[in-house]
Amino acid sequence: MLAIVLGLLHLHTALAAGFITPGFFAAGAALVGIPILIHILNRRKFKVVRWAAMEYLLQAMRKNRRRLKFEQWILLATRCAVLMLLGAALARPLACDSNPMTAFAAQRAGLHVFIIDNGYSMSYETPRPNSKNQLDQAKIIVKQYIDRLAAGGESVMIITTARPADYVISKPNYDLQAARAAVDRVEQSYNESDIPRALDLALKAGQDNSKSPNKSLYILSDNTRCSWQGAQGEKIKAIAARLPDVFKTTVHLLGKADQWNQAIVDLQPDTNLVSTKFNLHFIATARRFGGHGGLSNLQWKVDDVTLAGGSDINVDADTPPVISASQKIDVGGPHVLSASLSSDDHLKTDNTRMRVVEVFNELKVLIVEGQRGLGALEGSGAFLSVALAPPRDAMAG
Repeated sequence: MLAIVLGLLHLHTALAAGFITPGFFAAGAALVGIPILIHILNRRKFKVVRWAAMEYLLQAMRKNRRRLKFEQWILLATRCAVLMLLGAALARPLACDSNPMTAFAAQRAGLHVFIIDNGYSMSYETPRPNSKNQLDQAKIIVKQYIDRLAAGGESVMIITTARPADYVISKPNYDLQAARAAVDRVEQSYNESDIPRALDLALKAGQDNSKSPNKSLYILSDNTRCSWQGAQGEKIKAIAARLPDVFKTTVHLLGKADQWNQAIVDLQPDTNLVSTKFNLHFIATARRFGGHGGLSNLQWKVDDVTLAGGSDINVDADTPPVISASQKIDVGGPHVLSASLSSDDHLKTDNTRMRVVEVFNELKVLIVEGQRGLGALEGSGAFLSVALAPPRDAMAG
């Protein structure tokens, strides 16, 4: 019997690492010793007292001794198995996807924080099943994690990274169906990603819920250079150094090594004052990120009307600014200028850049004279007034 106990203890040591709460498994293994002890105590030798009336029954028992011993061993094994399995169930095996009994016995046992990158680069189109872009793929992965959690026993918090990074679920939510619905509601943003603030919010959530024995952080991002390197990269390193003290962290990098993108990074007129009186040019700057340079068609528009002068340009990492043909806007007021690249890249969001330009039909000027004269040109501001608004007969001449 001692060998059996030692063997079970050795089995406990080997298997405990496979459970979320190994303490319950240890308790179950210890309780196995109770039926074994009862079995041993029942086998103790007692003083035999002969009783004539019992002799007949003893003879019958001797005939059935082998069967009775077998039944006793089965009963002992059943008792041990029940206690062991109960301890294993309460210990919550990591391989189990659904575990209502565990959830009841180990309520509020886990906190799972998901950081979903929904910056504009996550709209990059990818040929993956059931997802049209990287944000869709991130949502699928998060919902798969949620489906494996124990209802009532594990909670979810969700953070998005698009500037300004913020909570989608700000407090631990034990309603897993509501958490799935919140994931579906995460929208594609057209702002840049603020990874440092998202990590800071996650760290604060973990520290505020310090009583939760198991805290996990999941980061789903495309790992773009502008989000994870440079000035933001230094902030990320400082925060990441503190994460292991709070979370067990898992990172899913959804970007691929061969990704590339073309973008219009700047658009402006060639003059600060745009007037209906003068022609002007527009200047656009195009860049390619990743891969090698390639031809793209550049088109200009004003108020969604295509202008003449579109051309094919070679877009690479240091393409010089492109200047449009001479244009004239005849109507004053605000106008929307746009420059668009037509290419086969998978991130269409930044292929077009727009800018609102205020076009002046006339420029009103207030002239304050320091000295007034009696004649038409005797005042100190007279010549400036004539220069800015010449008489019609003078212009005709």
